[in-house]
Amino acid sequence: MALESKKKEIVEYCLRNKILITPTLLSQVQSIEELKLKLNINSKTANLVIAESNHDQKSSVFGSGTVDILYNYSLEPKKKTIQDFINYFRSRFNSIQSILLQRQELSNASSISRIKQKTSREKSSFIAMISEKQITKNHHVILSLEDVTGVIKCLVSKDSPIKSFAEDLIDDDIIGVTGFPSQSGLFFVDNIFLPDLPIPQFSKKCPDDVCCAVISDLQIGAEDFMEAQFKNFILWLRGEYGSDDERELSKKVLYLLIVGDSVDGVGIFPGQELRLSIKDIDEQYKILASYLLMIPPHIQIFLSVGNHDASRLSEPQPPLLKRFQEHFSNVKNIVFVSNPSLLNIHKTSSFSGYKFLLYHGCSYFYYAENVPSLKNSAPKIHDRPPFVMKFLLQRRHLAPTYTSWLYMPEDVDGLVINDIPDFFVSGHLHRPASITYKGVTIICSSCWQPQNEYQKKQGHEPLPGIVPVVHFRDNVVSFIDFSGGVK
Repeated sequence: MALESKKKEIVEYCLRNKILITPTLLSQVQSIEELKLKLNINSKTANLVIAESNHDQKSSVFGSGTVDILYNYSLEPKKKTIQDFINYFRSRFNSIQSILLQRQELSNASSISRIKQKTSREKSSFIAMISEKQITKNHHVILSLEDVTGVIKCLVSKDSPIKSFAEDLIDDDIIGVTGFPSQSGLFFVDNIFLPDLPIPQFSKKCPDDVCCAVISDLQIGAEDFMEAQFKNFILWLRGEYGSDDERELSKKVLYLLIVGDSVDGVGIFPGQELRLSIKDIDEQYKILASYLLMIPPHIQIFLSVGNHDASRLSEPQPPLLKRFQEHFSNVKNIVFVSNPSLLNIHKTSSFSGYKFLLYHGCSYFYYAENVPSLKNSAPKIHDRPPFVMKFLLQRRHLAPTYTSWLYMPEDVDGLVINDIPDFFVSGHLHRPASITYKGVTIICSSCWQPQNEYQKKQGHEPLPGIVPVVHFRDNVVSFIDFSGGVK
């Protein structure tokens, strides 16, 4: 009877908090505390229901749906060994190899050890990881490629039509190669394939006229945090700010994504304490919680983390640490997710939902500076992020090069893009932008901090206070300016 009473208590808690608990999840938990742990950390089986409600108690929102958390990093930390690094790279290789093998050109791919046994000029294909790339003095591209069976050197001629494409390849790229071996042991490449995205077969559109707002890089605690402008954003969500059209739009917002760096943190860089108005990390999160508490309860908030947050730097980053989550105990409409995370938003009986891939974007600077085509995509680095995001979608990985950012070796590489998102959302670069690539809408979020001296020295020009809004019915992105002219 005691167990039945506990289950009843859990169900009643879910009803009060608008949580749809599946029978499977109910059987896995023995208390409300355990349920909360499941929902916040290991949420793959949980559906969070967003019910119809009133906007500022006056006007109704359009439609209702569920949110499935498809990926949320939740592994407990442990001591790492060399084997963990081996498992990590093999996991990545196997995942991306399976994607590449779906290409007809690579359906008969061999291993490197077998390629070396083939006769000269015999047409061959294989899948491998780039361990080194060199440009010769004659402008040929030499690639050292390896798989679990061996290493082989490959040549892309300076006269090849794929020469510029080969120059954009990066260390640790996993690619498919076709060509033929030579008697000297060198493999002559005639084509190279990335895992990339398939061509979409149809355009997905939601029948409900609802929206999702995207913000990041609030930097709460910094002395130049744009408090007044951010309060106007909160007032807009409440239907109390903006033009008539903007207030009408705010009625449709059911979801808010916060993609990392919600606070400025403490000890992030030398001399940061001189630029902080709030020098205590707990106080920074308490201020954040007080803002989020003002957001209408029918708007579901998803809070991810970035390099300024109270989480480890190595990716994947777990959700915000439990002791800081406690500051949000009164914010009933918040869910803490990892960086990266994958959400299926607004699933209904007539719509499968949109998949949102959230990634803060710490690896982006590396590619923006080190890939020739990305350096040429825009004169200034702060205009390159959407093209970097496209570049990473083509590689089906959020940080493919070992040195591009810190990573945590696990048995499964959590930065591989296995599931194709409908929306790929990032922050970190402090400038809003949006482009579309093969059916995926790429969104760069803005920030809530004007240009500081460090950014000025680096040549970074933020464009703060501009909020991307995703319109589900039309599958488009619009931008609302809350900056008040701040730059």
